[in-house]
Amino acid sequence: METSLIDPISSSLTAALTPYQGRLELGGTLHYRGKQRAAYWYNQDYQTNKSNPNHPSNLSSNSIPDQDGFLTANLFPNVMKFDLFANYQISDPLKVGIYLANLTNKMDAIPTSLGYNFYPGRTARANMEYRF
Repeated sequence: METSLIDPISSSLTAALTPYQGRLELGGTLHYRGKQRAAYWYNQDYQTNKSNPNHPSNLSSNSIPDQDGFLTANLFPNVMKFDLFANYQISDPLKVGIYLANLTNKMDAIPTSLGYNFYPGRTARANMEYRF
């Protein structure tokens, strides 16, 4: 039974250059997410069958660590991803750009109450903005 989720340390750092009087924007973003862990409650009555000593749960050679009834499980390792982006202001109302996400192609997941939402690997997106 999962009782609590220990949120990982998350951080990001973005840096950009804006040459050509600010009309061009070139930059990158570094994302870091630490190990994701969860604490599980262990109830020995549910895990063993005391009436049958040959039950598979009673024959395990590996003991489950007790630690006051809680287990800690590391679910996903830490992840470091890198993104690049470029935007260009063609005219006052028109701006175009491209965003290259997850160049390191690392799998990343965010825990939810029913499982995990996995983010895609390496992706490229183009955008256009017109203000009127």
